[in-house]
Amino acid sequence: MLLQAIVFLLPATICQADCVASSGDIDVFDDDPGNHSSLLQRSIVSESDPTAKVCDDVVPVRGSTKPMPSVGYIPCCTEIDLQPSVALVGATRFLNRGGRLLDTAQFYGNEGAIGEAIQRSDVPRAEIFVSTKVDPSKIPSTGVREWVAGAVWTSLQTMKLSYLDVMHIHFGPTAASLSSDPLIRLTAQQDLEIYKGLIDAQKRGQVLNIGVCMHTRSEIEHLTRNTGVQPSIACFWYSPFLPEVTHDYKHWLQSQGIAVLAYGPFNWQQFMLPHQPEHMRSVMEVANRNNATLGQIIIRWALDEKIAVITPGMADLHFLNEDLYCLQNPLSRQDHLSLASSPKWTCKEIEPIQPLMGCYP
Repeated sequence: MLLQAIVFLLPATICQADCVASSGDIDVFDDDPGNHSSLLQRSIVSESDPTAKVCDDVVPVRGSTKPMPSVGYIPCCTEIDLQPSVALVGATRFLNRGGRLLDTAQFYGNEGAIGEAIQRSDVPRAEIFVSTKVDPSKIPSTGVREWVAGAVWTSLQTMKLSYLDVMHIHFGPTAASLSSDPLIRLTAQQDLEIYKGLIDAQKRGQVLNIGVCMHTRSEIEHLTRNTGVQPSIACFWYSPFLPEVTHDYKHWLQSQGIAVLAYGPFNWQQFMLPHQPEHMRSVMEVANRNNATLGQIIIRWALDEKIAVITPGMADLHFLNEDLYCLQNPLSRQDHLSLASSPKWTCKEIEPIQPLMGCYP
């Protein structure tokens, strides 16, 4: 029951396109998966830089001189993607190839691997944007702000870092209420106390930016109204084919100056989801016009939307190259119309999988 609830509340509940391959044919598993150090060293030595240009788009973050890179790596959410050994290879390859946004979570159990990749890398810490999420399911009945201080410290110690670029509350009260596990619940007051704890951490210089993941508009407004501090970044599931209300939610965030960090951009490829054939046809139509892959089209769409996007599977060189080396020119108006005209999911169709932001007040 607990595992089911955790899977429900992980940001990429449905496997993204990248992690379809992760289930068995990642090239790093052709060797002994138990020999992590030698495997990692071989993978680094054997790689050569592609000729394509690494995506260097960024999303401004209010109140910060350091923008958020637009393309990032998230070691989630299949059993393989969550493994620290896979996260270490994925994060290391991502950094070596020019990627600079790394997202993880206390839930995932691989913060240490992300930290190790950063320590092993020659990339200066100041150039890497590190994002993680505090786990509200472990909230105590009292002393919440002190507990948050300990949670922030634990993440810093686990990753061997002196600061985090952003720490999110992993989910809000609405998302928690829809969990199948009755033990995973979060009240608005508890959410507020966690948020205040992150403000404390920001004042200490441990967290540069405060983020919220899977929080509704009213929940964000509640946090802002009661603290006078608006989150800098909001993280949620977003793709071209989500309900219009989710797109409205994204536009509202941007109108408030809140940067958007999206996960799950490739989830529409899963055959179990509604309208999958229509979605595939519309993306293929745009891909053919641009002589590009489906992945490149979705990443370019996200860049044109002025959002940052995180994907898994960076341990697989094919997906690493496809996601990190983006199309340099924006999609045309015709391209965007082709994607926008494809049928959208409804809130009710997706609710059993994960609550969509915009579907709730």
